[in-house]
Amino acid sequence: MTINSNETIAFFESLLGGPLTFGQMIHSLRTTDEISQTDLAKRAKVSKGLICDIEKGRRDASIELAVKLAKIMGYLPESFVSILLEEQIRRAKLNFKVILEKAA
Repeated sequence: MTINSNETIAFFESLLGGPLTFGQMIHSLRTTDEISQTDLAKRAKVSKGLICDIEKGRRDASIELAVKLAKIMGYLPESFVSILLEEQIRRAKLNFKVILEKAA
């Protein structure tokens, strides 16, 4: 599933009343796919507390973890990475847009 489409992001943002964060995305997809924080953490080989902190916006995921979570959950890694980077760019108050493409 591609979650980086403008329509899907706009849908999430309309539900949330603002920009989609990486943590909100993980929480929404995880609960929709009926994956517990504990199960996701075990499969990613991280603590449940880290997954909780990411979902609550208390900690950032690394790019490596974003890729790992995407693969575990069955989504495109570039979608997860772009959402993560866009959130970090917004917090830095920079006016940039992230466009990721696989390298050749």
